[in-house]
Amino acid sequence: MPGLPLAALEEARKNVVHFNEYLNDGDEHGLSALLGLVHHWYFDPRSEHWGPSKYIGYRNMTPGNYFLWRDGVDDTTYSDGRETESQLRRFTEEITEDDSRYDALNASLHGFLAHWDKRPRAGYRPHLFPR
Repeated sequence: MPGLPLAALEEARKNVVHFNEYLNDGDEHGLSALLGLVHHWYFDPRSEHWGPSKYIGYRNMTPGNYFLWRDGVDDTTYSDGRETESQLRRFTEEITEDDSRYDALNASLHGFLAHWDKRPRAGYRPHLFPR
């Protein structure tokens, strides 16, 4: 069931990979329409993929579960994503503009989003998984 925050780093890594697989497999669920709206982006250097906090920060996430959860079909499924950010913060690092890694991450995210004709939203915040 979506809505249960992650307990482990490896779960988040798997979700990053799955998110990208869904996008690259024809995006039949419409995830690409949301790419320019994401506030917290997470980069995993192992897989070299990006993932949004609201998708990668929950257990058992699929595109169908994401939209069910996002649309708040009932009080047990809706969430605004703050739970994911507090969980992901335990094993990722936010990269600020004064960090020497920021420019490379920023360029990487812009390149990723450009594939779907999207740009990061103003004020987005990049985060980095450990190697």
